[in-house]
Amino acid sequence: MRRRLARIAWRFLLASLLAGCPAAPVDDGGNDNLPPTGLTVEIGYTDETGLNYQVIPDGGVMPLFTIGQGGSHMFATLRATGFPVDEFGTANINLDEFVTLGPDQRVIHNLSEPVTFFSIADDGVEVQSRRIVFDALPTEVDGQLISVEFTLTSVADPTINARITQTLLMDLP
Repeated sequence: MRRRLARIAWRFLLASLLAGCPAAPVDDGGNDNLPPTGLTVEIGYTDETGLNYQVIPDGGVMPLFTIGQGGSHMFATLRATGFPVDEFGTANINLDEFVTLGPDQRVIHNLSEPVTFFSIADDGVEVQSRRIVFDALPTEVDGQLISVEFTLTSVADPTINARITQTLLMDLP
Protein backbone atom coordinates (compact mmCIF):
# COMPACT_ATOMS: atom_id res chain seq x y z
CA MET A 1 0.00 0.00 0.00
CA ARG A 2 2.87 2.40 0.84
CA ARG A 3 4.54 1.69 -2.49
CA ARG A 4 1.32 2.39 -4.36
CA LEU A 5 0.82 5.72 -2.52
CA ALA A 6 4.45 6.65 -3.18
CA ARG A 7 4.00 5.94 -6.91
CA ILE A 8 0.82 8.02 -7.04
CA ALA A 9 2.54 10.88 -5.23
CA TRP A 10 5.55 10.65 -7.55
CA ARG A 11 3.31 10.71 -10.66
CA PHE A 12 1.39 13.68 -9.32
CA LEU A 13 4.63 15.56 -8.62
CA LEU A 14 6.00 14.74 -12.06
CA ALA A 15 2.77 15.84 -13.79
CA SER A 16 2.82 19.09 -11.83
CA LEU A 17 6.39 19.81 -12.85
CA LEU A 18 5.71 19.07 -16.51
CA ALA A 19 2.60 21.25 -16.53
CA GLY A 20 4.56 24.16 -15.07
CA CYS A 21 3.54 26.25 -12.16
CA PRO A 22 2.32 29.85 -12.13
CA ALA A 23 4.81 32.65 -11.60
CA ALA A 24 5.21 33.84 -8.04
CA PRO A 25 3.72 37.22 -7.08
CA VAL A 26 6.10 40.12 -7.55
CA ASP A 27 6.68 43.21 -5.45
CA ASP A 28 7.44 46.37 -7.39
CA GLY A 29 7.85 49.00 -4.74
CA GLY A 30 4.95 48.86 -2.34
CA ASN A 31 2.48 46.71 -4.24
CA ASP A 32 1.76 43.36 -2.60
CA ASN A 33 0.38 40.09 -3.96
CA LEU A 34 0.75 40.99 -7.61
CA PRO A 35 0.13 38.35 -10.23
CA PRO A 36 2.40 38.58 -13.28
CA THR A 37 0.12 41.05 -15.11
CA GLY A 38 2.01 44.31 -14.62
CA LEU A 39 -0.22 45.72 -11.91
CA THR A 40 0.79 49.10 -10.54
CA VAL A 41 -0.85 51.53 -8.13
CA GLU A 42 0.27 55.10 -7.51
CA ILE A 43 -0.98 57.90 -5.26
CA GLY A 44 -1.18 61.41 -6.65
CA TYR A 45 -3.54 64.13 -7.71
CA THR A 46 -4.97 65.60 -10.93
CA ASP A 47 -5.64 69.16 -12.00
CA GLU A 48 -9.11 70.62 -12.57
CA THR A 49 -9.42 68.85 -15.94
CA GLY A 50 -8.83 65.47 -14.31
CA LEU A 51 -6.33 64.56 -17.03
CA ASN A 52 -2.95 65.88 -15.85
CA TYR A 53 -1.85 63.41 -13.21
CA GLN A 54 0.99 64.16 -10.77
CA VAL A 55 2.49 61.34 -8.65
CA ILE A 56 3.18 62.12 -5.00
CA PRO A 57 6.31 60.33 -3.78
CA ASP A 58 6.61 58.69 -0.38
CA GLY A 59 6.91 61.51 2.17
CA GLY A 60 5.60 64.01 -0.38
CA VAL A 61 3.29 66.92 0.38
CA MET A 62 -0.47 66.35 0.10
CA PRO A 63 -2.77 69.40 0.32
CA LEU A 64 -5.17 69.34 3.27
CA PHE A 65 -8.58 70.97 3.01
CA THR A 66 -11.23 71.98 5.52
CA ILE A 67 -14.91 71.21 5.29
CA GLY A 68 -17.98 72.55 7.08
CA GLN A 69 -18.02 72.49 10.87
CA GLY A 70 -14.25 72.10 11.19
CA GLY A 71 -13.63 68.77 9.45
CA SER A 72 -10.63 67.97 7.28
CA HIS A 73 -10.00 65.96 4.12
CA MET A 74 -7.68 65.44 1.17
CA PHE A 75 -8.30 64.75 -2.50
CA ALA A 76 -6.23 61.77 -3.62
CA THR A 77 -6.20 60.30 -7.09
CA LEU A 78 -5.20 56.68 -7.46
CA ARG A 79 -3.73 55.56 -10.76
CA ALA A 80 -3.74 51.85 -11.54
CA THR A 81 -2.64 49.69 -14.45
CA GLY A 82 -3.13 46.03 -15.23
CA PHE A 83 -6.63 45.53 -13.81
CA PRO A 84 -9.28 43.86 -16.01
CA VAL A 85 -11.56 46.36 -17.75
CA ASP A 86 -15.09 45.93 -19.08
CA GLU A 87 -16.35 46.74 -22.57
CA PHE A 88 -16.59 50.43 -21.64
CA GLY A 89 -12.90 50.62 -20.66
CA THR A 90 -13.54 50.85 -16.92
CA ALA A 91 -12.15 48.70 -14.13
CA ASN A 92 -14.51 47.71 -11.32
CA ILE A 93 -12.52 47.47 -8.11
CA ASN A 94 -13.17 46.94 -4.42
CA LEU A 95 -11.16 49.64 -2.67
CA ASP A 96 -10.05 49.56 0.96
CA GLU A 97 -8.71 52.84 2.38
CA PHE A 98 -6.91 53.02 5.73
CA VAL A 99 -5.29 56.21 7.08
CA THR A 100 -3.43 56.65 10.38
CA LEU A 101 -1.99 59.78 11.99
CA GLY A 102 1.25 60.34 13.84
CA PRO A 103 3.52 58.06 15.81
CA ASP A 104 0.65 56.52 17.81
CA GLN A 105 -0.96 55.42 14.48
CA ARG A 106 -4.39 56.79 15.42
CA VAL A 107 -6.92 55.68 12.78
CA ILE A 108 -8.49 58.77 11.17
CA HIS A 109 -10.07 57.08 8.13
CA ASN A 110 -11.15 53.53 7.37
CA LEU A 111 -13.47 52.77 4.46
CA SER A 112 -14.19 49.90 2.07
CA GLU A 113 -16.38 50.27 -1.00
CA PRO A 114 -16.71 49.23 -4.64
CA VAL A 115 -15.52 51.91 -7.08
CA THR A 116 -15.08 52.30 -10.83
CA PHE A 117 -11.71 53.33 -12.22
CA PHE A 118 -12.04 55.28 -15.47
CA SER A 119 -9.61 54.94 -18.35
CA ILE A 120 -7.53 58.00 -19.23
CA ALA A 121 -5.51 56.40 -22.00
CA ASP A 122 -5.51 53.45 -24.38
CA ASP A 123 -2.64 51.81 -22.48
CA GLY A 124 -4.84 50.49 -19.67
CA VAL A 125 -4.18 53.30 -17.19
CA GLU A 126 -7.15 53.88 -14.94
CA VAL A 127 -7.76 56.67 -12.42
CA GLN A 128 -10.10 57.19 -9.49
CA SER A 129 -10.31 60.49 -7.63
CA ARG A 130 -11.24 60.26 -3.97
CA ARG A 131 -12.28 62.78 -1.37
CA ILE A 132 -11.00 61.21 1.82
CA VAL A 133 -12.61 62.68 4.94
CA PHE A 134 -10.59 62.42 8.15
CA ASP A 135 -11.87 61.82 11.63
CA ALA A 136 -9.58 64.61 12.85
CA LEU A 137 -9.57 68.40 13.01
CA PRO A 138 -7.41 70.34 10.54
CA THR A 139 -5.23 71.59 13.43
CA GLU A 140 -4.51 67.97 14.39
CA VAL A 141 -3.49 66.99 10.85
CA ASP A 142 -1.80 70.11 9.40
CA GLY A 143 1.96 69.63 9.18
CA GLN A 144 1.69 66.00 10.31
CA LEU A 145 2.72 62.80 8.59
CA ILE A 146 -0.07 60.38 7.83
CA SER A 147 0.24 56.79 6.69
CA VAL A 148 -2.14 55.81 3.88
CA GLU A 149 -2.83 52.30 2.67
CA PHE A 150 -4.96 51.49 -0.36
CA THR A 151 -5.84 47.91 -1.31
CA LEU A 152 -7.39 47.36 -4.73
CA THR A 153 -9.10 44.09 -5.63
CA SER A 154 -10.65 43.39 -9.04
CA VAL A 155 -14.37 42.63 -8.92
CA ALA A 156 -14.02 40.49 -12.06
CA ASP A 157 -11.16 38.42 -10.61
CA PRO A 158 -10.54 38.72 -6.83
CA THR A 159 -7.13 37.06 -7.22
CA ILE A 160 -5.97 40.24 -8.96
CA ASN A 161 -5.15 42.70 -6.20
CA ALA A 162 -2.54 45.26 -5.25
CA ARG A 163 -1.70 47.33 -2.20
CA ILE A 164 0.22 50.55 -1.76
CA THR A 165 1.32 51.97 1.58
CA GLN A 166 2.79 55.44 1.69
CA THR A 167 3.55 58.33 4.03
CA LEU A 168 2.23 61.80 3.15
CA LEU A 169 2.92 65.20 4.72
CA MET A 170 -0.34 67.11 5.17
CA ASP A 171 -0.27 70.81 4.29
CA LEU A 172 -3.16 73.23 4.88
CA PRO A 173 -2.83 75.94 2.18
